[in-house]
Amino acid sequence: MKSNYLIWHSKALPNVCSLNKLTGVEKVYELSDGVALAANFPRNASYAMDPDFPEDTLLTDSFIDLGSRIVASKKLKEFLQSQNVPKVEYLPVTILNHKGKPASRDYFIVHPLDPVQCLDLGKCEPTWSRIDKTTIDRVKRLCLDETTVEKTRTLFRPVSYPLVNLVHRRLAEAIDKQEFGGMRWVELEEYEA
Repeated sequence: MKSNYLIWHSKALPNVCSLNKLTGVEKVYELSDGVALAANFPRNASYAMDPDFPEDTLLTDSFIDLGSRIVASKKLKEFLQSQNVPKVEYLPVTILNHKGKPASRDYFIVHPLDPVQCLDLGKCEPTWSRIDKTTIDRVKRLCLDETTVEKTRTLFRPVSYPLVNLVHRRLAEAIDKQEFGGMRWVELEEYEA
């Protein structure tokens, strides 16, 4: 039986830019911890387009950054808000072109709050970080105990494993109907760390 949840991933598209690391944010690790940041999020947070791909300059509705965070267009952010996705905040960021000038100021980190204790660790066979013993570096397979997920949670990250954004299948289907670009959905059994 397929899971009710999918992994939000990026879709490779011709000439769409890749994002370099997030700058202007002092405690980037807080984005992985699911801590509320909207009240004090810096106004100068930005991503530069990856200089290794100077011909790739197009923008799309969804990116996954180097920290496995969703970066969404204003249009996608507004759609998610219209769907009343709970426990998510939207942190404004600017995308800079290859010359360091703003390509767009209308992007947002889709930041799920309060990670969910939902991994079936026995089936996942995790490898724990040597540096932070509460963080999982990788899993052999991604297995959820869906009984631990509140019915209202349609977008979240698992406790200890912030490398994946999980989205309820219904929300993924609603996003697909709007024909947003840049994302693809990965079944849990197809996940490769």
